[in-house]
Amino acid sequence: LWCGGIIFVSSDRDEASFKEYFAEQPWSALPYSDRRGKEVLSELCGVEGIPTFAVFNPDGSLLTTEGRGMVVSDPTGATLPDGWKPQPIKDCNDDPEDLNSEMCIVALGTDEALAKAVKEVALKYYEKAGQEIEEMPYRFYTAPPGGVTDKVKSLFKIDGNHLVITDLPNGEYYICPEPVSDAAGVEEFLESVKDGEARKKTLG
Repeated sequence: LWCGGIIFVSSDRDEASFKEYFAEQPWSALPYSDRRGKEVLSELCGVEGIPTFAVFNPDGSLLTTEGRGMVVSDPTGATLPDGWKPQPIKDCNDDPEDLNSEMCIVALGTDEALAKAVKEVALKYYEKAGQEIEEMPYRFYTAPPGGVTDKVKSLFKIDGNHLVITDLPNGEYYICPEPVSDAAGVEEFLESVKDGEARKKTLG
């Protein structure tokens, strides 16, 4: 049974700030004085930044810490719980967070064959990692039309359909020079990046 209850856990610097912010919210909150409880929950959920929206199963186990993106893509919770589990490939317009912190493989644009190919490779890495997203060496994205996609195109000064490998933590990215329509093409380009053969571009 999904009760849909939401509990706000504050990271405000003082109780006055917490009360002011919480006064605008319709849900329950962990008492601000329970700093120990807040620390335990933050550690349990691996919170590294705010806001974080963690979702728990009815049995108390953690389902996902990516609730923010899921609320946008599934506001009624129609796909709970399986659809809210961490996915091996995501739409960057729903949850672009990993683009800033991980090396990512992106199917940019509306080419369905390219998106399918990247998804196939993502699933291969997902299974190899024991279905643990955090154990995957790369993150995988589709980038159909949307606000974040527009920003990605602007950042890399490209348009149209492209296979892109990003390494934003190091300010680097790679654009596949040839159209890609199957998983073999994705893996071939990835190998060329790993071997240092692909043309590296830098931001700025």
